[in-house]
Amino acid sequence: YEHGSAEERRAVLRALPHLPFAARPDALPLVEDALRANDTSLVAAAVGPYGAAHLDPHAWRHAVLKCLFTGVPLEAVAGLETRARGDAEL
Repeated sequence: YEHGSAEERRAVLRALPHLPFAARPDALPLVEDALRANDTSLVAAAVGPYGAAHLDPHAWRHAVLKCLFTGVPLEAVAGLETRARGDAEL
């Protein structure tokens, strides 16, 4: 991931929920890195199933807002309806 192109980084982010450690937050630093990027395709990949499962509430809200401000479709946010339900701060 660290030395990969944007396409390779997206592939890694999309593969995270399918890897053996998917139930653990081991790869969360990769998601956090992608959320700091200006590349909207990386942001969209970061808010996929792995990010939805492991981002803490504050980081997840920040990710959703980044999607809104950068034009990433909210359809990219995995579990948005479930996780946003009852989230008064969002």
